[in-house]
Formats: sequence, structure tokens, C-alpha cells
Amino acid sequence: MRLFPQCFLAWSLVLTFCSCKSFYRARSRIEETKFAQLENSISPFVVFSSQRQKFSIAERMRHYRVPGLMLAIIDQGEIVFLKSYGVKDNQSNDAVNNSTIFQAASVSKPITAIGALSLVDRGLLHLDSDINVFLKSWKLPDSTFTIDEKVTLRQILSHTAGLSVGGFLGYRTDERVPAAIDVLAGLGNSSPVVVDAVPKSRTRYSGGGYVIAQVMMEDVSGQPFAAFMKRNILAPLAMENSSYAQPLPLALKKKAALGHFADGAMVPGGYYIYPELGPAGLWANAEDLAKVIIAIQKSYLGMKNTMPLSQATVKEMLTRQGERFGLGPKIETKDKHLIFEHNGSNVGYKASWMGFLDQKDTGILHSGGIVALTNGDNGFHLIEEIVSAIGENMAWQFLVKEKKEMPFKPLTEKERAMAGIFDKNGEEIFITENDGILNFWGHEIYKVNDFNFVSGTGHHNSFKLSDDLNTIEVDVTFGKQKEFLVLKRKQTR
Repeated sequence: MRLFPQCFLAWSLVLTFCSCKSFYRARSRIEETKFAQLENSISPFVVFSSQRQKFSIAERMRHYRVPGLMLAIIDQGEIVFLKSYGVKDNQSNDAVNNSTIFQAASVSKPITAIGALSLVDRGLLHLDSDINVFLKSWKLPDSTFTIDEKVTLRQILSHTAGLSVGGFLGYRTDERVPAAIDVLAGLGNSSPVVVDAVPKSRTRYSGGGYVIAQVMMEDVSGQPFAAFMKRNILAPLAMENSSYAQPLPLALKKKAALGHFADGAMVPGGYYIYPELGPAGLWANAEDLAKVIIAIQKSYLGMKNTMPLSQATVKEMLTRQGERFGLGPKIETKDKHLIFEHNGSNVGYKASWMGFLDQKDTGILHSGGIVALTNGDNGFHLIEEIVSAIGENMAWQFLVKEKKEMPFKPLTEKERAMAGIFDKNGEEIFITENDGILNFWGHEIYKVNDFNFVSGTGHHNSFKLSDDLNTIEVDVTFGKQKEFLVLKRKQTR
């Protein structure tokens, strides 16, 4: 008498299993179609009347001379889309794959912040104590700005410490690379890191502060920074293709996408070396960086996670400390979405890392995120267009940017002649031309009148080219801000 019920139960389980398989196959087909539409719906923010307004990712990569791209999309605690495009470098044409690593540049900072906060959780560092208490190999010099207010780790991680040196130039692979404490002392290619504003008085971005955090973490842990981060942060988060090692060991070098300038030329030696590991030294792929976003979200929500921090510390990390930053990520709220993010810009690489939690009146109902890594100096423009298209595709409207339409005005021969590499007080400025559109200083600009252009971001640029074509004077206007540039053409890089 028991045989029938048991057979019926077994048959029911088979039917359920088959139904689930059918459901997931159908869901997979829907998602494949959805993401295929995304890949072919990338639009510039300024489009010309009567011309195409939707392009493929590959077409926009060619347009911006970005050889390689890796993209991850997160939805409800899962990576729902992970794909690589293009090549590691434009000489070998070796294809980018999902194990390829890119310089994450300043996306290093929120990961470094997790490392510092793990030491806070263990009682080895304090958020609100004078950092000189913990520093052994180097001390932050006192100044008139620190008489009443000492610099703390909380201030460093939130860019409110009043510290100098915003970013770093990197070092060619054939140059001498200084140690981190030499960078702090100004013995590299950047100025000394000093306090030149009252701590907590304002937000001012300081990569120099994150080099101090790097040295402080080494001093209290007794380990080299890259080794500490690998053991205590990268490994627990299963970031198997990531490393703070600079220069790259041979095994990782084989996985690396090489950097490219705005005109498409490869960076000499393939990439620059950054001894400023805390603010700029991470190599990673999109999957690994997406894992960090998911771990942060799950920890914030009290779900099982791999985050090497307490939930209270994660919530403090995502709490704005000054005008813009939490403890590591930039924090903002759009349409009740709590967004934590960071961009990265090293020579030849641009990166974007963003997660969000949807804060409805009835509670947090949704989480998502995007990671995009590129090996081209025009990568931000490509990433901005892709992020807006993802916003449309995923119905994340707070990510969708408004588009402008304008009539097309062709370039004159003399306007085309502005293309080249120019010097601006030691900085290389690129002007390139592609499909009748100029790219100036990393921005695509559109002709309004002769030698007058506007960018998709709203910058107005008025050019004056000398008769010998070697000097360009530029008036740049953005809102009420004005800047005058004199650019001298360089004959060689």
C-alpha cells in the first residue's frame, strides 16, 4: 500500500526538477536577450540629428581607442553579467578574458580602507586617535594646522585630514621606484605629504593620506602591505586574481592588460609602477571587485557574508563622514538609493566600482552594482555611456544620464590639424580626431562654430591655432569657471 505514495512522490520530484530546469533555462534565455540588447544600445550623451544614436560596446571602444574592457553587473547579491571585450594590448592582440587583471587605480582605496578597518576591529588601530601613536617607520610632521586637531585614521579614510598630494604619476618600468616612506618625504616624483589645512575643516581628496595608511598598517601588523592585504583581505573575499604587488610578479604579469594613452599608443613598458600601494597599487579583475561589493551589501543587511569586518564597522564605512566620503568609498543618495562608489585613474587605465542599496520607506528592498575596468586613458567616457545604458536596461533610472541632440557641423582642415600631443607645463595633453569629432583632454567635444566646441559634460572650449600649427591657445568655460591654456606641440612622446 506504501508503494504508490512513494512512486507518486518520486514522480512529483522528477516533474519539479524538470520544471525548475525549464524555468532556469527560460530565465537564462531572457537574460541573454536582455544583455545582448544592452551590448548594442550604447549611446553618446551628445548625439547628432539624423545620425545613428545607438552603438555596440565594441564600436564605442574603437571610437574612444580603448583596447580592452571588463564588465560585471550585480543584482540582488549575485553577479548576473560578467564579460570581457577587446584585447590586452594593441600590439599582440591577445584577447581579454575574465581572468585578465587591470590596474584598479584609486579603486584600491576602498579595499585598502577595509584592510585598515580590519585592524580597527582587532584593536590594533583606532579611528579617532593621533596616527603618530601607531606610526613607527615614519612620523607625520606637526604644523600650525595640527596644534588643536591631530590627524586620525577616520580623517585619512574620508579625505578630511587636511593632507596634501591628491594623486600620483607612477614610475616607468625602467625608472628607480622609491619606497613608500620616501614618497611621503617627497623623495619621489611627488611633493612631501604634509598637513596644510586644519583637520576636519573640509573635504579634500588626498592619495597622500592613503600612503600614510599603508605605512601605518605595515607598522602595526609587522607585515609588508601587499602580503598583509593578500592574507587578511583578498583571500577572505576570494579575490583570487587580485594583488597589491608592484611591480607584478611574472605569473601575474602574464594575466595583465597593458595600459594605453588617449591616442591608442601603448604606455612604455606596458604600465607604470605605483609604490603608493594603498591609494593606487591594486591589480584586479571585475569579478573580484564585484565580490567586494556583494560582501559589503550582505554585511550591511546582516546576511551571511565573507566581509572581514563587523556589521557595525561596515555601516560606519558607508556613513558619510564629511562632504562626500565614507570610510573609503564616496557616498551619495539618489532617489533613496544609498550609493557607495569609487573611480580609478592611473596612466593608461580607468576604472569604476559602484554598489547601491535601495532604501524604501518600508526597508531596503534591492541591491545592485557595476564594475568596469579599461586599459585606455579615454576609458571614463566609455564607462559613463555603458553605465547609463545599464541603468536603462536594468530599470535603475538613477543611473541614466540625459542626452542632448545637436546638428552636425563638420571639421575644417585646420581644425583637424589641431590633433596631436601637446605639452601643458610638463603634462601631456592629447587632441585626437575620429569620425569628424575631436577628443580634447579626454573629453569628446562637438563643434558649435569655427574653433568653438562643447563637450557632453557642458565644457565650452574656444581654440586658437598658430599659423605654424605648433601652439594652441584654449579658453575653457564651465559654468562660472574659466581657464586659459597654452599648449605646445610635442614632436615625440
